[in-house]
Parts: sequence; structure tokens; C-alpha cells
Amino acid sequence: MKKIAIYGQYLQEDSLATIASVLTQLQLRDCDVYIEQDYVKLIDNQINLNATKTFASLDTSYDLMISIGGDGTILRAVSYIGKLNIPVMGINTGRLGFLATLQSEELELAFDLLFSKKYRLSKLRLLKR
Repeated sequence: MKKIAIYGQYLQEDSLATIASVLTQLQLRDCDVYIEQDYVKLIDNQINLNATKTFASLDTSYDLMISIGGDGTILRAVSYIGKLNIPVMGINTGRLGFLATLQSEELELAFDLLFSKKYRLSKLRLLKR
């Protein structure tokens, strides 16, 4: 996994440490990180982004999307993916997480497992009515 997209909707008090931790973990693994352009505007003055690249849409060259927030953030993140079949890793910084089940305290272990390919994908589908 080399090309990673990051998406978030809101900047919550405790999410800055989570974002910094995610960026650190990805930098340690020499990943090519792209942050959604509106999310960059929210976090740019709060955290050092080191000339981070941005995205407005995704294509099949992305290996993973990381959603930082809650379940609503994951559902919105999926709109960028469409039919591209890019997996989403949801990091919960909200109150409750049914879809965003990964907690901030688990990030280092989660990235170790992710990059050593010791994970399982769950297929979820959103259907149009």
C-alpha cells in the first residue's frame, strides 16, 4: 500500500492528535499521502502538513482511503470511491462507531497489521433506491 487518501469532515478537539499519528505512521512507511482538499483547509493551520498533496476525486491508483471521524464521515467518504473498489479504514473520533470501529489508541498496531497484510476486508454495499 503506497498511495493513500485521507478524508474527514470536521475538526474535533481530539482529532488533531489522531491526524498527526496517522500522518506519522504513513510517513514511516514511505506512503504517498493525499488529503481531501476541503479537509486540508480545516487542518492546515492546526498541524504541519509538510507540503501534503490534495485530491478532489479518486481513481484506481489509490490503495486505501482512511476516514477520520465517525460513521457519517465514512458514508460520505464512500461517495469519493464510487465503484473504484478502494478499501476504507475508518478511524473513530466521534462518540459511537459502528462503521468506524478503529480507535485512536489502536493506530500503531492497526498500521503494523495493515502493512504486514494481517487484516480482513469486510464487504459493505450502499444501494440506491
